[in-house]
Amino acid sequence: MYWQPVWHVLEDVVELTLVNARHVKQVPGRKTDVSDAAWLCRLMEAGLLRGSFVPPKPQRALRTLTRYRKT
Repeated sequence: MYWQPVWHVLEDVVELTLVNARHVKQVPGRKTDVSDAAWLCRLMEAGLLRGSFVPPKPQRALRTLTRYRKT
C-alpha cells in the first residue's frame, strides 16, 4: 500500500488512474527504464490500460478506521 500517501496528496490536484502492474505487463510493446513514463502515457492515451477500483474518500476513511480499531 505504498501508493496511498502519494494518492492522497495528488488526488485533488490532478486526475489519477491506478493501474495494476500485472495488466501493464500484459500489453505488448517494448518497455525500457528510459522510456517507461512516455510508454505508459501512450498506452493510457490509447485506452489500453484500465484503472483499478479506488473507493471514494468517505469509504476509505471508514476502512482506515475499522482497520485501526481491529488492530
